[in-house]
Amino acid sequence: MNSKTAIGSSIATGFKPIQSLCSNRHSGDGFTLVELLLVLSILSILFSLSLPNFQAMHAQRQADVVIKKLSEAIQLARMSAIRTGKLVTLCRSDRGVECSGQWHDGIIVFSDGNGDRKINQDDVLQRFFTFPGIGGSLRWRAFQNRQYLQITSQGFTRYQNGNFTYCPNDGDASLARQLIINRTARIRFAVDSDGDGIREDSRGRPINCS
Repeated sequence: MNSKTAIGSSIATGFKPIQSLCSNRHSGDGFTLVELLLVLSILSILFSLSLPNFQAMHAQRQADVVIKKLSEAIQLARMSAIRTGKLVTLCRSDRGVECSGQWHDGIIVFSDGNGDRKINQDDVLQRFFTFPGIGGSLRWRAFQNRQYLQITSQGFTRYQNGNFTYCPNDGDASLARQLIINRTARIRFAVDSDGDGIREDSRGRPINCS
């Protein structure tokens, strides 16, 4: 072997590790198409498995928010009646200026000096409660079935003990909520006392959304 051949061989041998290192670094720079497709497939499966849980959590939160707003409206009406010494009316309202529409459209609370369920004379609108994006309906059932609630200056209802019930559009009773009101305008939330996943109404029966 002449000197030129030996030098060339040495140079070639010296470059092999460098070429190998570059090749390895290049292969680790990113994902191959197959790897990306595999990752996307796994993410898609995980998302599809978790989506129902997210939807259920959202529906439960929405039901809780609706019933909480109802309790706030009733408490406001009671405190306002006691504070001002005037009759206060709570009724359904779709525009926030008069009693109209359905309960799930919205609720207004206002002082109602003459008890005519209209904002007139020196009556004052206390607040307009709305339920944006509500995924169900509200109903009010009470003695004499009057579709409003009035509270006297003593903080009592006008013989209107009853309940507000929220039911989701799909009729799932596990998402039903109920707010129970007695004659003294005290409220309590329906609870699931037997652990079957459905709350019981004011008479101890499972809330029915059918």
